[in-house]
Amino acid sequence: MRVLTVFSLALLLAGCLSGTQVNNSGFGRYSNSTASYAARGGEMPLVVFGNPTNAPQAAVDQAVADGLYGTHVLHRTVFVPRASLAPEGYRTVVHFGGIDGDVACGLDAQPTNTANPGPVTAAFCLNDEALSYAAGKMAAVSGPDDPLLKKQMTALGLEIFPPVNPNYIGGDCGPMTGFC
Repeated sequence: MRVLTVFSLALLLAGCLSGTQVNNSGFGRYSNSTASYAARGGEMPLVVFGNPTNAPQAAVDQAVADGLYGTHVLHRTVFVPRASLAPEGYRTVVHFGGIDGDVACGLDAQPTNTANPGPVTAAFCLNDEALSYAAGKMAAVSGPDDPLLKKQMTALGLEIFPPVNPNYIGGDCGPMTGFC
């Protein structure tokens, strides 16, 4: 229980220091073993929708990938930006402009507003299902080299890749007991 309390405080502090305010998250069918399996080759596909800066999309995609590095339950997982990816298999998506977390992994999931500052959503996906997601508001960033962008992506990554599904804590909600 002490480890869980320390981890929860670390997540809260990471969010406060990052400039990202997470106000909605879900963990559906998330498990750390599923996340580990998804990155078993040391890489996790990453798709970034929207761009809160005037920089080229590829630069923003790489900055998001760099910010997510170290947040996966397998800490050395490298997030590999993809220009687009059909909603098949495991991947991480980030939507600048925000989108409802439940639909963040679908083919038609396109944000409508990429204001800076503005809403942002991140999700760990399997096909078109969000296994976990976090949505909130990010602080203004000047570009892909802004250290605040990296901090904000780190906060979102820690939220969507927890070591334990928060829905399973303190109860008998694990996979072998019929879930919650």
